[in-house]
Amino acid sequence: MLLRLILAPQVPNYSIPINVNTQVRHLIRLATRTFHRHCDEKIIRERRWQSFDTYTFSQLHIPNRKINENRIMGGEEPTTLYISSPDIQFIKCLDKVFKEWEVIQIQTTRFTLVRTEFEETPELEEVPHFTCLSPAAITRPQKSKAFMFILPMDYDMNHYLTQAMHRRYEAYYGETLEKPFLKVEFDPDYVLRKKSKITKLINIHKYEDLGFLKVKSFFSPLVLRGTPELVRFAYEAGLGEFTDYGFGMLQHVVPDKYVKGRRITT
Repeated sequence: MLLRLILAPQVPNYSIPINVNTQVRHLIRLATRTFHRHCDEKIIRERRWQSFDTYTFSQLHIPNRKINENRIMGGEEPTTLYISSPDIQFIKCLDKVFKEWEVIQIQTTRFTLVRTEFEETPELEEVPHFTCLSPAAITRPQKSKAFMFILPMDYDMNHYLTQAMHRRYEAYYGETLEKPFLKVEFDPDYVLRKKSKITKLINIHKYEDLGFLKVKSFFSPLVLRGTPELVRFAYEAGLGEFTDYGFGMLQHVVPDKYVKGRRITT
């Protein structure tokens, strides 16, 4: 389920850092501390909300934004934040807590919560098309605490993507899929237009005991093929890893236009 937050800046012409992943994650973690007022005690014990990580969120969608070095400049228009999870109780509890707060602060900028909106998971096609609302990241397992990130051109990307998504699926649902499989196909037109530069380097501040982490990620419209359960889970809980830090959020798009016999997404 998707939760959409419509936020109005209390002061116009504000600025926030380009990367607010850690701040948004902190807000969500803070909200889970009061879930006990909205959830059944049995659900609280089962989910362990304080360590719950089966969710993702988008970058802030700021209309007519301007980039000034490492900050984003916004005006008077409302901005939008999307949060998604397969756990409906989690999303509904977040909605109730945010409504109680009325004001959401990201770093030093305060936003008034105008309204919230829910969106059910749509029926996904056999080969669904998506666009990224935030970059996605995948790692190759290491014996040390260091991360080795996988890039789109790596031959084993889909292998480790399948492993990561199946591991997360098992942790959440408590069941194993018989033949898990997930494959990403990037939009060739977008890749060509970007001259194959579809990677992003995102800094995560205060990442667990590392303190600071540079995440190599990718950002592109894409097609997902594979086990239907894993495709749906990737849409709801985020594609890849670090999703609770705002990575891997997907938006479903319907390919319904043709240009010179070539299908494009809208």
